[in-house]
Amino acid sequence: MPSTCKPTAGIAAPIVAALPERVTPDLLELEARWASLASYGITAERLADVLPIGDAINATTIRQDTLRVAERLEAELGTERRCFIEGCEADWTDGPLPGPPVTVGIDGGYVRSWYDRPNNFEVIVGKSVVDPGEDGEISEPTRRFGFVVGHDDRPRRRLHELLLEQGVGMDREITFMSDGGRNVRNLQWDMRPNAEHVLDYFHIAMRVTVMQQIARGLPPPSETDKDVAVATLERVRHFLWHGNWRRALDLIGDVETRMLGATDPDVTDEPMSHPQVSPQARNLLKHLREFESYISANASMIPNYGERRRYGEAVSTAFVESTVNQVVAKRFAKKQQMQWTPRGVHLLVQLRVRTLDGTLANDFQRWRDERKAA
Repeated sequence: MPSTCKPTAGIAAPIVAALPERVTPDLLELEARWASLASYGITAERLADVLPIGDAINATTIRQDTLRVAERLEAELGTERRCFIEGCEADWTDGPLPGPPVTVGIDGGYVRSWYDRPNNFEVIVGKSVVDPGEDGEISEPTRRFGFVVGHDDRPRRRLHELLLEQGVGMDREITFMSDGGRNVRNLQWDMRPNAEHVLDYFHIAMRVTVMQQIARGLPPPSETDKDVAVATLERVRHFLWHGNWRRALDLIGDVETRMLGATDPDVTDEPMSHPQVSPQARNLLKHLREFESYISANASMIPNYGERRRYGEAVSTAFVESTVNQVVAKRFAKKQQMQWTPRGVHLLVQLRVRTLDGTLANDFQRWRDERKAA
C-alpha cells in the first residue's frame, strides 16, 4: 500500500445505534403478543398474511424475537429477598385509608418436559383479585403471574412486584390461598404484614373423599370396620370445615388405630410390610399418614371455613382454576402434542400473563420512552 494512502472512515449508520434490534419495536411487540397467545407457527402465518414483509418471517424467527423480549423483562426484575415487609407499623398506618382487601389465589399446572420425557414439570400460576367495594365495583384490575418451579430463582420478587404494580402496599389487607404445598408456602410468607394465609378447602375435601373411597373397598377382616372408618372420616371433614384441626388429627389417629387393630393387635411397628395387612389397608394407612402430615404442616392456615362462607369470603382456589387454564393449559398443553423446556415455558409465561393483563403494551411504551430519552 502506498504511503500516501490513508484509511477511510467507516460507514456511519445512526439508525443502527438508535435501533439496535433487527426488527422494529412495533413488529417486535406484535410478535411477542401474538406468540404468547398462539403457537409460533400460527403467529408466523398470521403475520405473513398482514405484513408486506411476511415472507421473511418464520416460526424460528418469531420464537427468537419473542424470547428475547421476555429475557429483557427478566433482566429488569429485581433481586430475590427472604422478606419483603418494609417499614414499621407507624409507616403503614400513616397515610390515606387503604383500598379494599385483596385475595391472591395460587395453584399449579403441569407441562410435558422436553428433557425428561415422558415426565412433566410444574408451573405455578397465581391470580390477584381486588374485592368489590360497597357499590359492587372493582376499583383495580385483576393481575396474574406465573413461573416454572425449580427454574425461576426469583419467585417471591415476582409476586412482590406484581402487588406493587397493583397498588397493594404494606397497609393493605391481603389473603393468600393455596393448596399448602411447600413451594407455595415459601412463596407467600413474609410478603405483607397484614396477610392472612388460608389453606384451600377443596384440597382437604378431595383427600378425605379419596380415603373414604378406599375405606369402602376394604376386604375382610377389615370389612366390619369400613363403615366406622367412613363415618369417622366424614367427622374429620366436618371438624376441618369448622377449623378444629386438633380434633381432626385425633380422629385420623383413631382410624389408623382401628385399621391396625382389626388386622392384628400386634401389628404396630411395620404395618406397611406385614403379611397380614391387606394391600387395600396399606393403601388407606398410607393416605392417612400423608393426610396427617399435610394437616399438621398447614395447621396455621386452616380457618373456620363455615364462618368465612357466611361472610362471603373465599374458601377455595376455584377462582384460580380458570387462570391455570388460561395461562398454562391453552398455550402449552391442550390440542398440542409438544414438549417444552423449563426456560422456554418460563419466558413465554411472562409474556402471556402480561398480554392477558393488558400490560405488555405499557412495557413497550416504557422502552420507547427510554430510547427517546437516550
